Amino acid sequence: MPKAKIGRTKRRRNRPQLTTEERERRKAARKHKTDIRTTFINAGFEHIKTRDKHFTVFDRRGEIDAIYAYENIVVCVEDTQTSRQEDIVDHLRKKVEYTQHLAGHQDEFLQVLRREFPIFRGYVRRHAQYSTPEYHVVHVYSSMNTLDKIHKSRYATTFRFLDYPCLQYFLTISRTIHRSTRFELIKFLGLSLKDIGADLSGADSTTYEALLLPETASSFPTGHKLVSFLVDPRMLLERSYVLRSDSWMDSDCLYQRLLSRNKINSMREYLVKEGRVFVNNIIATLPAGCQITDREEKRLDGTAITKIVPVHISIPREFNAIGIIDGQHRLYSYHEGDDRFDGKIEPLRGKQHLLVTGIVYPKHIPPAKRQRFEAQLFLEINDKQKRVRGDLKQAIERIVQPHSPIAIAKAVVQGLAETGPLTGRLEVHFYDTGKIKTTSIVSYGMRHIVSLDGEHSLFKRWTNKQKKTIQKNRSVLEVYVDHCVSEINMFLGAFKSALPGDMWTTDRKKSRALTTTTINGLIFCLRLLIEKDALGDFDYYRAGFSNMKVSFKPERFTYRSSHWKSLGEELFEQCFT
Repeated sequence: MPKAKIGRTKRRRNRPQLTTEERERRKAARKHKTDIRTTFINAGFEHIKTRDKHFTVFDRRGEIDAIYAYENIVVCVEDTQTSRQEDIVDHLRKKVEYTQHLAGHQDEFLQVLRREFPIFRGYVRRHAQYSTPEYHVVHVYSSMNTLDKIHKSRYATTFRFLDYPCLQYFLTISRTIHRSTRFELIKFLGLSLKDIGADLSGADSTTYEALLLPETASSFPTGHKLVSFLVDPRMLLERSYVLRSDSWMDSDCLYQRLLSRNKINSMREYLVKEGRVFVNNIIATLPAGCQITDREEKRLDGTAITKIVPVHISIPREFNAIGIIDGQHRLYSYHEGDDRFDGKIEPLRGKQHLLVTGIVYPKHIPPAKRQRFEAQLFLEINDKQKRVRGDLKQAIERIVQPHSPIAIAKAVVQGLAETGPLTGRLEVHFYDTGKIKTTSIVSYGMRHIVSLDGEHSLFKRWTNKQKKTIQKNRSVLEVYVDHCVSEINMFLGAFKSALPGDMWTTDRKKSRALTTTTINGLIFCLRLLIEKDALGDFDYYRAGFSNMKVSFKPERFTYRSSHWKSLGEELFEQCFT
């Protein structure tokens, strides 16, 4: 019987056990990197793996976390998952130095990429129609955690900042309309439609046959022209914009719903199975740069038209030329997808069979006035078909009537979400879960203490010398909103100081301190202080809350959602009388 071989037993290294918090942190970091990759790949970009592979460009050695390429566009992405603000800033500064060096030697940088990375070398060979100078290189910085606005502004010429909310927006859109996401993504990257690939030599505009209605028949403001025409979905997909909530655009004028994937899928199935187009027209706004001419190519003035006349309309070949007010799902059902329907939908994208009713703006109309017009029109169309969600109506209110109590309350809640004790606790993005819902806070509690009239409003106690000009001066309104945010944060901070640290959580199994009921109750308590002319500073509020007897432990908290006013009265009686 052969003897068994005696060998050394390999010792297994004892890996340190990770805490639940550490495991969650690593999981979130992996997801952040995956989300970036998924977004660009869904949008039609190719991924060139570069992470942890160092290379040298003109005596400077470094690395790039990932590169994504589409036609003649090269996107270099740097990401970080660190949480401390000072660590994010330190990481950013180091990346800025190297990125600026690469930008200063772009041709050499592209040559090094071809030499060091076979995948990129193959990509360039497949796109041999572009010479090195025709490539556009864009550098993107994506932090999983919030980076302060000061540093983003300072380095805006070096990086495009793909913040976490912005990334989640593009990720969600890319999962719905896939490769058609690239137009909005490339716009975000700071490039124009003419910068993309074969579009380098494209025409400046596209002309369609249309019908022009007399201005008097439309009942729109003077100078707004109304045209109807058939258009190919491909053109609309590349030149349209939708002011969606949670979009990447830095604006308060975002109000339309995100695209519904299920709705898009069912509409694509309809297109293929029924073989018919949608009979409803798409409502859109067109830029003042649109040229309207008669059949003899003479410019037309809509004010002189008394009946419907056939015309030609030339639409500029640029991003954001057409604003979709109604019909975004009908349009985006034609998107470039990867599903079983795309083979039959692809030929339809080039056919002129989508009916568009377009409103052409007059020249020199201010952006704010244009945004109010679009928002009001959206509400008029959609609120009659299907009740618009409360949060969307509040967003529209900020545009249409910025001085209304609802609009000011919405702006204040947005400020509370960005600074103070409620930072990261309020539901302000579509992907937020387990956070405090804000719609009822705006509607029931906040609107009363921030309105521009009434004995219960912070406005009455505001001592700003320019307060009388607030209706005409938007900057004064912004100062007032900041004042409200500061006053409310001071009050909430004092309340927080009176609670055990583990009670400041949105986990309803542990605490009811951070619920819509409690926040509305606190706001009502502050309203009573305003009415009694008893506002104070942080120390005054903290001393008052030290007398609080209300328990926010789940098993002892007795206030239901509709009892927020009773909670506010109880807090006022216990703490400030």
